[in-house]
Amino acid sequence: MNPGYDPLAFAIDECHKRGMELHAWLVAIPLGDTNRQRALGSSSIIRKRPQLCRLAKGEYFMIPSSPGTADYIASICKEIVTKYDVDGISLDYIRYPEKIYNFRDSGTNSEKRAFITRIVKAVHDTVKKIKPWVKLSSSPIGKYNNLSRYSAGGWDCFNAVYQEPQEWLRLNLQDMLFPMMYFQGDNFYPFLFDWKENSYNHPVAPGLGIYFLDRREGNWHINDIRAQIHTSRKSGIGGVAMFRSDFLTRNNQGLYDCCQQEFFSSPALTPRMIWADDTICPASPSSLTLNDNVLTWDEPMASDEPTYIYYNVYGDNIYPVDTNKGANLVRVRVTGNTYTIQGKNEFRKYYAITSCDRYGNESAPIQLQDISNLLPSTNAWNPTSRIGVNGTRVDDRMHSRKHSKRSKHRRT
Repeated sequence: MNPGYDPLAFAIDECHKRGMELHAWLVAIPLGDTNRQRALGSSSIIRKRPQLCRLAKGEYFMIPSSPGTADYIASICKEIVTKYDVDGISLDYIRYPEKIYNFRDSGTNSEKRAFITRIVKAVHDTVKKIKPWVKLSSSPIGKYNNLSRYSAGGWDCFNAVYQEPQEWLRLNLQDMLFPMMYFQGDNFYPFLFDWKENSYNHPVAPGLGIYFLDRREGNWHINDIRAQIHTSRKSGIGGVAMFRSDFLTRNNQGLYDCCQQEFFSSPALTPRMIWADDTICPASPSSLTLNDNVLTWDEPMASDEPTYIYYNVYGDNIYPVDTNKGANLVRVRVTGNTYTIQGKNEFRKYYAITSCDRYGNESAPIQLQDISNLLPSTNAWNPTSRIGVNGTRVDDRMHSRKHSKRSKHRRT
C-alpha cells in the first residue's frame, strides 16, 4: 500500500540528519511464493520477465545462470543510486537457494559460483560508474568454507550456496561484508579470524545473532554477545552488525544499555575507502569561531565534482584537540557550516573541525583557539572512551592522515 510519501527518501533524510549512513537493502535471488507474486499483479517479475524466474517447491527464484538476471538486478541498483542519495547498496540472498529447494540450474559448482559473481560484478560496474563512492556490500553465509581444523558443518558460502565473497573483496567488487555469523564457540571464533585474514584490507563486520537473547528464539546470555563484540574489536576486523535491530532497541537482557555504556559511548567514522581510486583528502575548513554555543566555520572552496563535503566536529579539554582520539569525536557528517554544542559537550574547552568526503578522506583539522573564558570552567567533562558507535576504534582507523598538499579533491 502506498503510504503517501517516499519511504526511502524519508529514511535517507532522517539518517543523514543524525550523522548516519543509509545503505539500501536489496534481496537479490528469492522472489517469494506464488501468492506474493500473484498479489503484485502485472508488476510481478514472473509476468514481466518470466524467462528469468524458476519455481522450486512453491517459491520463485531468479535464475543465476541467465545473463539477464545480472542485468536486471544491476538495473534496479542503477535506479536506486540515480534517484536517491544512498550511501550504499547491500545485496542480501546473493546466492543459490538452499539444497532443500532442489533448485535446478545448469553448470558445475565452479560455474555456479561464477554466475553469482557475475551478478555482483554487474552491480559493481553499474553503480560505481554513476556514484563511485557508494559502498557495495552483502551478507554472505557466516562461514566461508571448511577450515583446516574446524568444519563448517555443511553450511558455508563456497560449497552450500556457491558464494565467493572473499574473492569479491580481493577484486574490490565489494567494499565491505556483513557475514551472518549467528553462531557460538568454535562455530564463531575460528571463522571470525578467517574472515579477518582474508579481508584484503576491507572492513568485515560480523553479524551477531542477538535475536537469540530472546527466550522465544534461543538460550543465549548477554555475555555471549559481549564476548563476541570484544573479540571482534580486538581482531580489528571492522566493527560488528546486529540482527536484528528490534532486539537491540527492546533492550533484551540489557543489551542496549550494555552497548551504550560499554562499547558505543562515542560516535565513530566509517572506514576510509583506501581501496578506491580517490584517496586525496579535501581542503580544511577555515575561520572557526564560537558564539553562544554555536560553532561556525568557512567551507573550503566549492568543487564542481558531484560528491558533497561534510564535516566532523571534535572537542577536548586539551589544546590542540587530538582528532585521532575516538573519545574526542563529538559529531560526524555535519552538513552546512554551523554546529550547536549541546549536552555534555558544552563542557569541553576546545574544538576542531575537519572536512570529509564520501570516500572517508578527511582533511587536517582547523583548531578553535583557547575559549575557556566563554565556557563553564567547572565540572568539565573528561572523555575517557576511545570506542565509536560502529564498533571501530577511531584512533585505530584504517588510514594514516596525510595532512599536507591538500588543496582540492581528485576524482578518476
